[in-house]
Amino acid sequence: MDGVVIKGSSTINQAAITGEWILVNKSITDEVFAGTLNEEGYLEVKVTKTVEDTTISKIIHLVDEAQIRTGSFTSVRGAVHD
Repeated sequence: MDGVVIKGSSTINQAAITGEWILVNKSITDEVFAGTLNEEGYLEVKVTKTVEDTTISKIIHLVDEAQIRTGSFTSVRGAVHD
């Protein structure tokens, strides 16, 4: 789930969200996204968005809609949740 760092600091990998393989430093008050990987360090995160409202859920929804419009529908949602 998306959230805000309330304790600690770390380097995270946001490639699942941004598509970039650049590690990002996160510390107190920084936003973090569901689907990111904590590479090193320690983070405590306060959840700010439920699973339905996360950034990655919105991306999955947009991809599903685009695939339906183009006629090449294979559910990304099913692939992620299986």
